[in-house]
Amino acid sequence: MADAREEPDRRLEVVSTVLLARATVATAWSGYQATRWSGEQTKAYSRANAARLESTRASNLANTQVLVDVTTFAQWVNAYPPSSCSRGTGPSSSPSAASSSRAP
Repeated sequence: MADAREEPDRRLEVVSTVLLARATVATAWSGYQATRWSGEQTKAYSRANAARLESTRASNLANTQVLVDVTTFAQWVNAYPPSSCSRGTGPSSSPSAASSSRAP
């Protein structure tokens, strides 16, 4: 009778051992995958950071070019006093424009 009782206990021990072994392997595999994907995440972060820096450089260059354009236009406008523009001697007046604006 003692053998009949030990048989279910023995099966339970084997099942428990296999279950714990599977859990150990799954835990080790998860740790391996986490480490591997952490490396991939680091690489992706580096690529994203490089792209962000490049976009910042391009944005700064565009802003600088706009500033140069605005400054140049403002200096062009300020180069001629308003009184010279009213007499038709400013930058927007040309001989053909002055003659076509006068009535015959």
